[in-house]
Amino acid sequence: MDTRRSARLALCCVLLWGLLSAADLSAATISGKVVAVKDGAPLSHIAIKIFNKRWSWLYRVYTDDAGKYTTQELPGGRYYLVTENDAGYIDLAYPGQPVTAAEWPPERAQLIALQGGSDLSGINFALRQGAKVTGRVVDAEKGRPIANVAVRVENLAGHTIAAKLTDSTGRFSMKGLLFGQYRARTLNKAGYIDGYYHLAGGASPSDLLTLSETSPAARLDFRLAKGGVISGRLIGSHDGQPIAFDHVHLYDQHWKLFQIAKTDAAGHYQAIGLPSGRYFMRTMTVQNYIDQYHGHPTEKRKAIPLVVAQPHHTPSIDFALQPGGTISGRITRSSDGRSLRDVYVNLFDQQWNHVTGSGLDWQGRYAIRKLPPGRYYLQTSNAQGFQDEYHAEAIDREAAIPIVIAPGTTLEHIDFSLSKAP
Repeated sequence: MDTRRSARLALCCVLLWGLLSAADLSAATISGKVVAVKDGAPLSHIAIKIFNKRWSWLYRVYTDDAGKYTTQELPGGRYYLVTENDAGYIDLAYPGQPVTAAEWPPERAQLIALQGGSDLSGINFALRQGAKVTGRVVDAEKGRPIANVAVRVENLAGHTIAAKLTDSTGRFSMKGLLFGQYRARTLNKAGYIDGYYHLAGGASPSDLLTLSETSPAARLDFRLAKGGVISGRLIGSHDGQPIAFDHVHLYDQHWKLFQIAKTDAAGHYQAIGLPSGRYFMRTMTVQNYIDQYHGHPTEKRKAIPLVVAQPHHTPSIDFALQPGGTISGRITRSSDGRSLRDVYVNLFDQQWNHVTGSGLDWQGRYAIRKLPPGRYYLQTSNAQGFQDEYHAEAIDREAAIPIVIAPGTTLEHIDFSLSKAP
């Protein structure tokens, strides 16, 4: 018995040694050097970020005083390498594609193939100094600095290429930007009116900021004015309880969405930083309530605008929302009772106007929520060759049976069993 145990132990040790040896042989490193384009000088403390072939970040290493780096041991495979620095250089994805927030992951980055057990050297980067944007954000009336304001630099397509929060003195700095034409704007949560930076004499957000090798730096100072405020509360009309952590949408006079305000635990909301003007409001709840426009329960064309004069406060714009009704059910195949998926359930009012509808989940279930009281018709719609039906197995509209929804009613098991069309 002892001899057998010793043999098994020896075999396990041999297998374990073999696995460890194979693992050691399959590991390898990537190394290289980072220098400045201008004079070839080595750049220290530049981060080299390593990603797998699916752009999942693994870890980072840093260049030493000689500009050299070596990754930790990696299994054989394919990897992306990207520089990251705060010294004002334009970061690159290997072999040399500039990296911006507007294009991530970089489309022209190349995978580096690492053979197991064979270290790879010569993966080098040459970095060029980029443009720099600095400035300060202050209160237009009092001149006080405004902290935690996001300053964004956008390309001409409106995509953010760089962003920074102002510090306690209202200052910000962004370095390593690509040369080109940009717009800059603020975004804040302190009730100030955000906007694009206007160049001297400029009058519209079409003013462009040009950064080039001959003009690589720009200073942008923003003076923000306090905006108007609209506030109120959302409650349930049936119980007076707050509708917490839900939403109110604010639109400008052309019905373009301007801001989304969120209710707190007590149902209170605030829309802040509003320029003077006319605004429309509508609740947009995630919970099962019937949404309303300000001034009219349901009709957009009858909504009443609110006139805001900055920096004044318009309080008590409250909404008492009625709980919505719900219709739910399941769609199956009549031949075997299995769930169907690519079927849509249409809901019509009693005049046969289409109101809304629902697709199906993976179990073939649908749910139509937030319904006002009334009489409704249901009809399936599919492109799989099944015979569509109205509620209660009716094929023709004339035979359809309406469903009556009382305030807050939930009707379950309004199911359909569909057969193949003849």
